[in-house]
Amino acid sequence: MKMKIIKEKYNIRLMRVTLGKRAHKIILLFIFLIFIILHLIFIFNKRKVLNEKYDTIRLLPREEALDSGLAFIKKCVEGILINDKKFEKVENPRVSVIIPCYNCGQFIKKSLCSIQNQNMKDIEIIIVDDYSNKETVDLLNELKKEEPRLEIYHNDKNMKLFYTRCFGVLKARGKYVLNLDSDDMLFDSDVLDALYIAAEDGNFDIIANKRLNGYDYYNKSRIKDNQFNNKEHNLKIYQPELSCYIISSNGQIKYNDVYISDKFIRASVYKSAINLIGKDVYSIPLIWQEDNIILYIISNLASSYKFIGKYCYFYFIGGNSTSSRLNRNDKVYGDLFKVNIILDLSKKDCYNIPVKYLMQDAKPFIESLNEINQNFLKNIVYKIMHSQHIDEQYKNYVKYVFRHFLPNDSNNNNNNPVNNM
Repeated sequence: MKMKIIKEKYNIRLMRVTLGKRAHKIILLFIFLIFIILHLIFIFNKRKVLNEKYDTIRLLPREEALDSGLAFIKKCVEGILINDKKFEKVENPRVSVIIPCYNCGQFIKKSLCSIQNQNMKDIEIIIVDDYSNKETVDLLNELKKEEPRLEIYHNDKNMKLFYTRCFGVLKARGKYVLNLDSDDMLFDSDVLDALYIAAEDGNFDIIANKRLNGYDYYNKSRIKDNQFNNKEHNLKIYQPELSCYIISSNGQIKYNDVYISDKFIRASVYKSAINLIGKDVYSIPLIWQEDNIILYIISNLASSYKFIGKYCYFYFIGGNSTSSRLNRNDKVYGDLFKVNIILDLSKKDCYNIPVKYLMQDAKPFIESLNEINQNFLKNIVYKIMHSQHIDEQYKNYVKYVFRHFLPNDSNNNNNNPVNNM
């Protein structure tokens, strides 16, 4: 009888423990469901606030977008301010627009007006003057008097685009950065709104958009879509094709979207990329491939990227661009510099890409090498030969193609390895 009572007490105690564990699980599940509901409410309210504060993203068909954008561009070219509201400097700007300027007096007012005519007003405008002439400096000082959101910095000597852009970004106070060349313009009044909404709504590090090229502000038939306008990527993880060249099935290299001047980028990621490269590197007066190089590093550091199908950027052909004044050696140096950066800083996915690039462009490299570029190439080939990530077949091919620049290489292979690939 006594044993029976003890057994019944034990069963009751066991039942209480079991019920207690079940109740504990139910309580945890209930707390988790409440957390999920509160998180969804937070996301909904955040989106609601964004849409109330700013216009929703207008994704107009091409013809309507061109009509609206060109009407906006015309006002900017003529210096017409759409909104008469007085501009005020803000302590915590949402966006910093960076404009490098070298003797840009002929164009800078149009670019600046396209920023001033944005619906978003809590912005910062940074112009970095790259040792321009007196007329340009005087004009910038006059613009500063009219625009309190404008910050102007002056280089002590002509440092070229690589340094000038990097310097401006490091000075930026905004959460996001947009580069705008001094002869280009934003394409409508809601561009910064749209880019900001897209970035905040999905917590993206890079927002790409549609870009238009043209040399006539008023003739729609002379406005062309950029070749990368259909690259509609949406991703949350790193993908090497964002920052490397795409190799097609026939072995030819197809360039990816390499422009920095139309990308909306999280400032912290951009600054990390600049610091990773280091001042000694970005102070080199590079005038070819500089946008490609920095975007490559940013893409390696960024965790997310989104393309929006909105026309946001107007690239003016025949403006104040330096690319038309470059000689072949400038371009070769920029190309080699880019390959060197990839070898130093890329993820493993991209290590064979610069080798393929050298293989494809070997002839123009060899024909245009001066003494500086020869030493640069030797350094790159040395890195390829000693890399643990690059396939042996690529190493052998590069060694063969550039064998004349490695006379002291005792392991030099004089047999053409192409047929073995």
